[in-house]
Amino acid sequence: MEYSRLFSRFGVAAVVIGTMVGCAQERPTINRVDSYALAKNFFVGPKINDPTDDPEFYAATTIVDVPYGVQTGVFTGAVGELRRIKWEVTKETLNARLTFEPIQNADGKGNRSTNSGQIVASFKIDSHFDIKREYNPQTGEELNVIGENTTDRPWYERDYMRVDWSSNLVEASNSFDPLAGLRADGQSIEPLTYRVDPTDPDAPVFGKPEEGYFDITNKVYLKPREINGVPACFYYAAIVVGGSYPYGICDSSEIKLRLSFQRIAQRGEAGFRDYEPKEWDGARFNAHGAFTHDRLGYDRHYGVVDSSWHHLLQRYNIWDKSHIDTMACTAPGDANNDGTDDQ
Repeated sequence: MEYSRLFSRFGVAAVVIGTMVGCAQERPTINRVDSYALAKNFFVGPKINDPTDDPEFYAATTIVDVPYGVQTGVFTGAVGELRRIKWEVTKETLNARLTFEPIQNADGKGNRSTNSGQIVASFKIDSHFDIKREYNPQTGEELNVIGENTTDRPWYERDYMRVDWSSNLVEASNSFDPLAGLRADGQSIEPLTYRVDPTDPDAPVFGKPEEGYFDITNKVYLKPREINGVPACFYYAAIVVGGSYPYGICDSSEIKLRLSFQRIAQRGEAGFRDYEPKEWDGARFNAHGAFTHDRLGYDRHYGVVDSSWHHLLQRYNIWDKSHIDTMACTAPGDANNDGTDDQ
């Protein structure tokens, strides 16, 4: 009788121990990192607090959706000027700064090694964080949960951030924003907060980091222009004051803008383009007219001067490689008998 009781107790203990061993198996990892967690090094290079290694990006704004009857001059496909920018990460905002001076040699502000260029776009940063396993603060034991750590390091050392792309905080960049110039014509632009589901066609697009491309879509309200205090849409289009009746609409219209950014490949990287700009002076223009983009230059003794006024040719670079770094030369001769020196 005592023997059977002892065996029973040991049997129960064995079952309990077996159950405990089964429960000790590693549980599956739970990832609590929200969508659109962005690595800062994509925007500012490996040294996230050193502006000297910040990569450059091409940046452009395009109107992608315009309802019928909006004021003259607003149309789908209108694009602002292409800009070269670098990103600046602050505690509150992600800023796109020009990497050149709008007027060359004017004030020295605007290059890749500093954060002093003109801001053409700015977006609110919701959070700075590191992605790591959560842990027991008493024992330091890691848990099976991967989350966003906002406590172990100061914000400027954390590797990731979440950006609020719903609206551009800069409203007055006339060259970058194709709508900004409408204010001079009496029209009013009001930015909207535009957030959509990640499956929506207007959701932010982030490809592979090595491709270096992303775009976002914003919305603005365009209010109708007024003539003598009356909305222009109430005037006939034939009237010289520039009315838009009967097709114009008098209500504010939603306009969609797509802001596109493409990282510029550096020497040694795939996709690097070694193109050099071409000056097109008056003599060349008289011989062969061409579209040019002017870049003004400044002299501190005289201001803007003609000698520093650059007329840069607008043309397509059709070559994958524009320069040859090294060339293997052969001895003079015409081995292929084509009538020219092979070398």
